[in-house]
Amino acid sequence: MIIIFDYILDVFFPRNLKCIYCNKDIDENNKYSLCDDCKVKVSFIEGNVCKYCGRHIKDGNICLECEKNRYYFQRGISVLEYNDNSKKLVLALKYNKKTYIAYYFAKMIYDKMELNEMVDFDIITYVPSSKKKRRKRGYNPSEIIAKYVSKFSSIPYEKLLIKEKDTVELKSLNRMQRKLTVKDSFKIKDNDLNIKKCLIIDDVFTTGSTINECSRMLYEKYVCDITIATVYVGDIDK
Repeated sequence: MIIIFDYILDVFFPRNLKCIYCNKDIDENNKYSLCDDCKVKVSFIEGNVCKYCGRHIKDGNICLECEKNRYYFQRGISVLEYNDNSKKLVLALKYNKKTYIAYYFAKMIYDKMELNEMVDFDIITYVPSSKKKRRKRGYNPSEIIAKYVSKFSSIPYEKLLIKEKDTVELKSLNRMQRKLTVKDSFKIKDNDLNIKKCLIIDDVFTTGSTINECSRMLYEKYVCDITIATVYVGDIDK
């Protein structure tokens, strides 16, 4: 429903007229609707990255954070570093109802997928939110982003998971507390699908506890190859 409404808006009010970060007028060809100054502020991740979370690392292929964990997904990408400047966009999407930002987040993810030749999936899904949180917010940002990634890539989208437990906010918890909090908080949605390669979308990767729990549920159900894609990756103290 949101995407249909967003499409109507795009017809009558074309995108790329103003910077989504500072709101000043921009050229219609500015990528991701960002002015040149703000493109630097949002902190795109470049260079060598961790194979699991997508963090920038100096050398090797696994960051120190991911070395401490066992994951049920095989690889992952992230687009932006989560810091004091860059987080402005995701906070606007999550708490200020600026759902149009999801379109640009999805385009960033899709472009990175193409760059890394990661477009061979049977299905795209997302990390669900609880009924209480969705009712309060009116939408799930990760769901909207996933639908747009599906649109850009032509890979089918499907809701595969349901969040059963209304867990506490994770941002104040340490790694172990996060793992225990999200454990068994999701269940598989009833379906009859044959999935070999699945892409899970979420907005922010910190310790990876939530998206890994989703990956565990999907892996145990389908024994499939799982890739994750998140807009942001940040440290646990962010």
